[in-house]
Parts: sequence; structure tokens; C-alpha cells
Amino acid sequence: MTKAVPGASIRHVSVRPPANATAEILARIDPLDYGYPEGGVRDLRNVVVTRSGICFRGLLPVRESYHHGYPHKWLGHLSIGYASRVRRRARALDGSQTYCIGHNLWTGGYFHWLTEAVPRLLRLRDQAAALTCLTPPFARLAGIVEDSIRPIGFRAMARYPDGANGKAKRFVLPSNPPRKAEYDPPAMQLARELYLHAYGGTLETPARQTCIYVTRRKARGRCVSNEAELESVLAARGFAVVAFEDVSFPEQVSLLSSAKVLVSVHGAGLSNMMFMPPGGVVVELMADPAEADRPSPVRRSVLAPATYARLASVMDHHYLILFCPRTAGGQGGLADLVVDRDAFSNVLDHALSLAE
Repeated sequence: MTKAVPGASIRHVSVRPPANATAEILARIDPLDYGYPEGGVRDLRNVVVTRSGICFRGLLPVRESYHHGYPHKWLGHLSIGYASRVRRRARALDGSQTYCIGHNLWTGGYFHWLTEAVPRLLRLRDQAAALTCLTPPFARLAGIVEDSIRPIGFRAMARYPDGANGKAKRFVLPSNPPRKAEYDPPAMQLARELYLHAYGGTLETPARQTCIYVTRRKARGRCVSNEAELESVLAARGFAVVAFEDVSFPEQVSLLSSAKVLVSVHGAGLSNMMFMPPGGVVVELMADPAEADRPSPVRRSVLAPATYARLASVMDHHYLILFCPRTAGGQGGLADLVVDRDAFSNVLDHALSLAE
């Protein structure tokens, strides 16, 4: 449920708790409900657009171009922006065009791109035919950026000048969210409609799956150390094991367009719940917060993040969580997990019962 906060431009979002929630589980998760500001759009002139997405008018940063809701991170964010502003030339972009961006410092990651950059760009949809979208130089998202921007309908896409920042005579800036995982529900639901319309039929129907387990075996961390032991549990329940690194963005959208259950360790792969039809089930395998060795450097919390619980609620899915111990000696956010076979079987059965 979303409602306006009286006297403010903040909208409050009530998040549905996990379907397997107990008082103990809820006590180990960050607050579920949140408020988000209704995003605005600024028309600017003579703006230096750094490759990180932080924008400057003269030597002053434009507040709406970075995550300004983390005061303890401002210095780090702005130092990156200033370093780029000073070290790289600002080359003039085509003065006959009006430019825009959606990216920020963190949108080199798939989750941040889908949940922050895309909703920002969708805010420009009504005027997209007159705008040129400046695409970020994020090698990790090669292909994904273009495939996700194309359906919005911009006049053109353009790259940054080689090795330089851009200087736009005319520039339209959709405001960056102050904090991550504070989703704009209408924008997220619009993104689902847009991409399902554009890419839902990419794969032939027999290639689509209703139950998907996303493996992180190709990721740089936060893998399931005993994943081989779980394969029979997954197979017995009809789950397909997918590594999204091997699947193009249109194929990911199409694959999820028929999915009813999505299971994975906490990570960007769970962002693809955006493309599941409403009423799906999401199962998140999460490091047990009781083992946290330090607070999150961004959230400053030792509790489990509510990132995907919130997203599941916004996308109208059921959500289940399973806390798992880290491997011996594993520390930090990328530590591998050990998943208890019986607990895993039980949570999958719960998910399948909700999906019926």
C-alpha cells in the first residue's frame, strides 16, 4: 500500500512481511516500511556530466545526481565526482541536442541499474522522443544498458567522449533517489509492463520455466558452498538452475515472464522478480545476521537488509526468507553460505504451495 505523507512530498509504502515471518525473523530484518520522495526533473544549462553520473554546474555538484540520503557517504561520493571533474576534460556534446542520464555511482551494478536508473529514465518517457540519453561506461552491463533503454523511446543514445566527461548545453536530469531500495512502486510496475511488452516473447514458450533457481557459482562471492547437495532437492521439485551471466537481458525478461517461483541467494539476480507476473513467490537465501562481524558500511546496520522483501511487495509477490550460516572463516558481504538441506526443502515446499 502506498499513501502520501500529509504536508510533504514523501509517499509512505507499507511492505507486506515475509510469508514465513515470525517475531524472531522480523527482529532480524531492517524495517520493512519506507518513504520515498516523488521524483522530480530539472532542466539545466551548461552542465558537466561526469562519467560516474555526478553532475556539476561550475564547481558545484548538483544534489539530485547522487545518493544524498547517506550523510556519512557524502564525502566519498563527492570526492569521486570532484576527482573526475578535475582529472578529465569536459568535452562539449552536440549543442543541437538535449541530453539526459539515469545512471549514478552505483548503477554499474545490475540491481542499481534496474531499480534506480530505469525508474529515473521512465520519468522522462513523455519527452523521450526529444532527448538523447547519455549511456554510462559500465563494462559489466555491456548490452544490458542499451537493451533496457531502447524500449523507453529516446531520440537517440550517445556515449561519453573517449576518456572524457561530457558538457551539455541543454540537459534534463531526473532526480536520483536519496537512498537505495526505496522504490517508486508505480515506476517499478511500469518497468515490468514495458519490458514484458518489449521482450516477453523473446524465448519460445518451451524454453520458459515456472520455477527458477539462480546460481551464483559464476559470481565473485556470496555463493552456496554446498550447492551440489541441493541439486536433487531442486530437481525433484521441477526447478531449472540458471546462471543469468549466460543469458541476455531480453532473454532474462522472457524467461521470467512465465515464472511463478524465483529462488536465489541475496544478490542482483533477485532483481529479475520485476519481470514475473504478479502473485509470484520469491525465496531469498540470506546470511544469518546473527553472524555479522560488522555493520553494513552503507546502511550502518547489522540486521538483514530489507532490499528484496520490499521489492517483492512492490511487485505484488509473496516473499520467503531463509537465514543461512556463512562458511567457516567467511566474513563480510561476499562470504559464501551453507544451506541446510531440510530447511531448504521446507522453504521450497512452502513457496510451491503459495504459487498454486
